[in-house]
Amino acid sequence: MHPDQVVAPGTPPAGRRWTKVLTAIATIIGVLSGAIAISEFVNRDKGPAVFTGTVDSAPGMRDFLSFADEHDTELVKLDLKCVYHDDEPMACVQQADMLEQAVVLLDLNDDPSCDPNRDGPCDGSVILFFFADSVNDAQIDNGEYGAGSIVVRGYFNLAKRGNLGTLPPGVTAIYLTAVPPNQVPKAA
Repeated sequence: MHPDQVVAPGTPPAGRRWTKVLTAIATIIGVLSGAIAISEFVNRDKGPAVFTGTVDSAPGMRDFLSFADEHDTELVKLDLKCVYHDDEPMACVQQADMLEQAVVLLDLNDDPSCDPNRDGPCDGSVILFFFADSVNDAQIDNGEYGAGSIVVRGYFNLAKRGNLGTLPPGVTAIYLTAVPPNQVPKAA
């Protein structure tokens, strides 16, 4: 054995030390890459926010208004119902659009003094204006419930507009404009 090849007892050869260092670095990089991939998966875009429920009761109406507050100016997916019930006060009432631009207007108000058979909004009402360029953009009709009920299903751009000049004071407008499903960005 050549004198340069002699290694002191307990000291690994120089090549082994570098192998261990490279293995440790590769392990650290692998763990960090895995952590980053998991973080990106958990935080990926899951698509538009979704509201599913009824607005014909005070709790359902409040749930939707909270949803609207949280997702103002966003694209949302709705499966919303205002189902007519005989002789029961309803938090939602279909209204006529004086400007004849909206497909449907829903007046949301859970104040018991607000007449359920009202022709116009009461103080404190929130009016949902549903707009659609085509009947294929979203479902906005009576659905399976018949006359007096409204079913809304599809993707909508949600915009809280506040009080418009055409509404009585104390009434707020929310615009919901239908977005065709083929124009909705795909979730990751």
